[in-house]
Amino acid sequence: MSGYSVYWGTDSDGEPGTTQEQTNASYEVTTSTGEGTFYLRVRTFDSLGHYSAPITLFTFIYDNTKPTVTISVLPNPAGHRAVGELEFKLIFSESMDTSASPVVSYDPAGSTGSQNAAYNGSWSTTSYTNDTYTVYNSNIIDSSTGDGTASISVSQAQDVAGNIMLDDTDDTFTIDTTIDHFVISHDGSAMVDTPEDITITAKNVTNCTVSDFTGTITVSTLDETGEIAWSLKTGSGTFSDGGSGSDTATYAFSASDNGVVVLQITDSTADTLDVEATDGTHTDDDTEGNLVVSTTALGWFVISHDGAAVAGAPETITVTAKDTNGDTKTDYVGTITLDTNGTAEAISWSLSSGSGTFSDGGPNSDTATYTFSNNDNGVATFTINDTKAETINISAADGSITDNDTEGNLIISPASIDHFVIIHDGSAVAGIADGVTVTAKDAYNNTKTDYTGTITLDTNGTEDAISWSLVSGSGTFTDGGSGSDTATYSFSTSDNGTASFNIVDTKTEAIDIDTSGDGKTDDDSEGNLSVGPAAIDHFVVSHDGSASAGVSENVTVTAKDSYGNTKTDYTGTITLDTSGTASTISWALITGEGSFTDGGAGSDTATYTYNESDNGVAVFSINDTTQESIDIDASGDGKTDDDSEGNLVVGAPVIWSFVLSHDGSGNAGAPEEVTVTAKDSLGNTKTDYTGTITLDTNGTPASISWALQNGNGSFNDGGSSSDTAIYTYASSDNGIVTFTITDNTQETIDIDVSGDGKTDDDSEGNLIIGSALLDHFLIAHDGSGVAGADENITITAIDTLGQTKTDYTGTITVDTNGTPSTISWALQSGLGTFTDGG
Repeated sequence: MSGYSVYWGTDSDGEPGTTQEQTNASYEVTTSTGEGTFYLRVRTFDSLGHYSAPITLFTFIYDNTKPTVTISVLPNPAGHRAVGELEFKLIFSESMDTSASPVVSYDPAGSTGSQNAAYNGSWSTTSYTNDTYTVYNSNIIDSSTGDGTASISVSQAQDVAGNIMLDDTDDTFTIDTTIDHFVISHDGSAMVDTPEDITITAKNVTNCTVSDFTGTITVSTLDETGEIAWSLKTGSGTFSDGGSGSDTATYAFSASDNGVVVLQITDSTADTLDVEATDGTHTDDDTEGNLVVSTTALGWFVISHDGAAVAGAPETITVTAKDTNGDTKTDYVGTITLDTNGTAEAISWSLSSGSGTFSDGGPNSDTATYTFSNNDNGVATFTINDTKAETINISAADGSITDNDTEGNLIISPASIDHFVIIHDGSAVAGIADGVTVTAKDAYNNTKTDYTGTITLDTNGTEDAISWSLVSGSGTFTDGGSGSDTATYSFSTSDNGTASFNIVDTKTEAIDIDTSGDGKTDDDSEGNLSVGPAAIDHFVVSHDGSASAGVSENVTVTAKDSYGNTKTDYTGTITLDTSGTASTISWALITGEGSFTDGGAGSDTATYTYNESDNGVAVFSINDTTQESIDIDASGDGKTDDDSEGNLVVGAPVIWSFVLSHDGSGNAGAPEEVTVTAKDSLGNTKTDYTGTITLDTNGTPASISWALQNGNGSFNDGGSSSDTAIYTYASSDNGIVTFTITDNTQETIDIDVSGDGKTDDDSEGNLIIGSALLDHFLIAHDGSGVAGADENITITAIDTLGQTKTDYTGTITVDTNGTPSTISWALQSGLGTFTDGG
């Protein structure tokens, strides 16, 4: 890096300059006096002025603002609390440092105004979530100080930037212990001449109990019949009943009552009463509802239904409230719970007739509740829907009051036939019966126990290998017979919707079993039935039937069960044997993952142990160098082959390869003999060979030619620019023919022969073509000379290709037919050794 440029500011995508500005290892920025988020972004430069995309190295947040707080007193409206615990929340204006808890205190109300905050202790922080502290009062507010305004103060809280808040003491709440109203509670129902508890509680404006209330209340019912009597059940104050002919009573609360008293009312007449309470200024809030006084107590419930229903179809259930005399309790307005002993998730309820409030128990519940209305006159009707075929008992209860269980059970029968379910083991053995159960089902998967229809059993398997039989069932069964994989069965009522069959399949295969009847089919949930092979029964040997002496022939051996299925799980050991000449036969393993051992020299046997991955099939090769007809046998685990393959006829050896021979070296332009011998599969010369061969090389095609040296067949040279030749043997060649190859190029060549799908064995090695041989000398001169004057004579060595033999180093003799005594020689040019004849 050569340098960099910098952006410092509030833009998160701010761009540093595109020219180098800085080279120092350090860089200083001026911090802001304001607030906000600032970004330091950098772009780097190399020595060639190339620059990078900008990246943000640091993000700085400047915060100089002190946090503020909002105090929320709960529940709203704030304050107006009687004696007890005070709860409020502190909501800060920003994220706070939760390791520095705020100091929270309060100044309780008093008769003379605010008091010292230490009077009742301090507040403690109990939780902090999303910048909101929730704090709870650690002491009970002392109401003896009287009503008034209390204040809350918060200080010493700090935000994550370390700014400490300004003290906040402006939040107040009100303590109010003044009586505002009374709350009456009772059961809502009572019996004639039976005392009923009436609880009366003094409350302030926020419905807190005024525990120090000591006023006097009057209770009444607005009933003018004069048949009401009151009594005190619990309370330490002063009680007075209004007496005969009055429905009122008075009670003066004691301080020890803590604002609560329990009275009892007794009405000698069936009536609907509205109970009221007042201290002359304040009254009850009338939230309790009427008190219904009944003549006779609830005794039990009576349930009625048809006794039978169909799965998934609504069945009417009537519930009648009875009094202790067995009469319908027409004024019953209580709540009952409907329940069963059935399958909860299969049962649902609904209201059929009734003016009250109904609620079903929902999914996975077999219950429902119903609150009777005055208009019901003690009778309500419901529907129950059960999708499970079962026998159930229905019950109705209001607390300890239950039904009298006279209705008997409700028997839920299955719905109409919807499908069939097939069950089997998933696997079977060829030829061995496997159980198949077929069950008739309705749409809710209930067994249709009353099914009496006719079904057809079928498969996608091999028809003539499959048969059916009936195992259990009282109906009528018919197998489809030979060549059919079907059967029919008519269910009997005593089958209860289920019948069992046996299927026998003599074929190894994966089959899908189907059932159909009355336009319905099985749900195909059972999966396929995989039929595996039976025990090993025999082996099947297969081969081509003919072979040539010395040539390997593939022999396949397959393990079979008694039904002719390949025994794919066979892992036994077999012995291979023949009726041939033991000393000329050998074996080899071609395909198979098991363990193979050849019998060795002098033996025509081999052993093989199958591997699971062989799937019962292994392939071997047999090589017999004798012309003969042999029977191949396979045996193992006490079983033999079925001898269906016939004999293997080993005929005369066939052309197997060619053998080339030459001297290994030659000279450019000079013919070199090449002999080609046809060999049979035993390695002998195939004297009767009359096939056609092609001669070829990897040399320079344009400089190579072929010729026939000896042979009585048909020869054809490939011609100019070709290094190939073709020859068809004659029977009189006895498998051997000789050619000449002439190569005008100095090179190393490999000669190849091919014919009848066979090639030479490449044992001859390369043929190295050296330089061409000397052929003659060429003499050149001017044609005339002058007596006594030197005349140049040039002599050039010429090779067989007509080219100067530049590597010639031999000795020549020059001579003339002239007068010897007048002729002399001298060396004009040349580096060799020269001698004049003298």
